[in-house]
Amino acid sequence: MTKVNIVYPGLKFKYALDPPPSKVVYLVQHHMAHKTWGIHEVHDFHKNRGWNGIGYNWWIGFDGTIYEGRGFHYGAGVEGHNHDSLHVGYQGDFTQQKMTDAQLASGIALNIWLMEKYPSAKVVGHKELASTSCPGQYFRMAELIQGVSRKEGEPVSNQTRDINIVSPWAASSWEAATKKGYFDGTRPGAPITREEAAVLIMRMEKKK
Repeated sequence: MTKVNIVYPGLKFKYALDPPPSKVVYLVQHHMAHKTWGIHEVHDFHKNRGWNGIGYNWWIGFDGTIYEGRGFHYGAGVEGHNHDSLHVGYQGDFTQQKMTDAQLASGIALNIWLMEKYPSAKVVGHKELASTSCPGQYFRMAELIQGVSRKEGEPVSNQTRDINIVSPWAASSWEAATKKGYFDGTRPGAPITREEAAVLIMRMEKKK
């Protein structure tokens, strides 16, 4: 069973949340279309629109932190499909910004976890169910789908590793090390050779 760390931000809804859909067909990926808003700003924005509170069931910040929004309750993300969907929102405006490696890794982990509960569900973008650009052209949907996809019935530990996708547990460290110039940002899951280790050591020496 996949484990994900979920933060409970203490959101206050206007009234009691409804039970979850009886059947989950879609796991819908969204962006907020705002460059900076976090979960509390989104929660307030949705309240001001007359909603009960944040419409997303879960929310993923730039740093990869997964927050519970409505959780396993009836969500509000796609008109006409809330009865058969759960919704994952991501911080950022992916018509202008690229989702972070940490968000991608957490999105993969969260959706794998949800698919273990709803094995027939399909991971889709908002725009696949409605006339919208959401989750934006810079949402890394192909990488997300690739990371989530696996052979039916095969444990996560037995999957063939995609070396181009960073593991959730290493996402923040990989991003930080890449920004410092220790790595070039490619092949995060590849084995390291002695010669590559030597290059890394020399890069670290130069940074001292």
